[in-house]
Amino acid sequence: RAGATFVHGRRLRALCLVLLERFGAQSLAELHVQLHHHGFAVEGRRPVQVLADTLGYEHDRGRVARVARGV
Repeated sequence: RAGATFVHGRRLRALCLVLLERFGAQSLAELHVQLHHHGFAVEGRRPVQVLADTLGYEHDRGRVARVARGV
């Protein structure tokens, strides 16, 4: 997306946590759309996989819960 700010790592994790807190449970694809809607783009060749890895990291630390496959 033109003009989007590419994010990864700690900043991507923080943005995901904010969006999940604000909008509730979302699929990885929905979260990807939310990031774009707010002017961000996921850095990487497979952005939804990057989001899955990011949220897996947060899950392992107890900051998010998986409610269904990909959600």
